[in-house]
Amino acid sequence: MSKAYFKDEQIEDSVVALNNKFTNRQGNIQHMLNLALAKQFPDTTFIQKVQCPTLIVWGKEDEIIPVSHCARFHRDIKGSEVAIIEQCGHCPMMEEPQKTKELSEKFF
Repeated sequence: MSKAYFKDEQIEDSVVALNNKFTNRQGNIQHMLNLALAKQFPDTTFIQKVQCPTLIVWGKEDEIIPVSHCARFHRDIKGSEVAIIEQCGHCPMMEEPQKTKELSEKFF
């Protein structure tokens, strides 16, 4: 969880339990291992097929998928909007729920 969060002090037992529940769902561990062990970047060409209004929310301090990848999503999803949350890691919806809510409400 410390890789997913920028602010380690926000990692509560309930968050760890929820993450473990997700991780332990059938097939998820194998899928995560496959991604981690892959020798090439996953095929993301399908992203270019998105044709609806899209808000891309990214944590600036994301250590799992660096914020530099945000530019590619923005380029590939025509008409998308980008919101980068400062002092936030990989899970803005969990680490900065109020900010994520405000950005989503403004977008919608």
